[in-house]
Amino acid sequence: MDKEIAEEIIRENRYPSGYDIQDYLFDNEDTVLSLEDGTELLDDFDLWKERSDLELEKIMDRNYWSSTGGY
Repeated sequence: MDKEIAEEIIRENRYPSGYDIQDYLFDNEDTVLSLEDGTELLDDFDLWKERSDLELEKIMDRNYWSSTGGY
């Protein structure tokens, strides 16, 4: 699969906001350039998004507990 096709799949099907793909490309420029094809790009993007979502959940949990005084 071509990398441009993979980027289009990410934009339209996985995460409709083009903002996510731009963040990913900026944060992982060296990795993206070294990937062989679009399939690897999709897999790497999914891992990046999963790590980002987990980090966001941690921050939200921390904020919740600190707002209740229980952290």
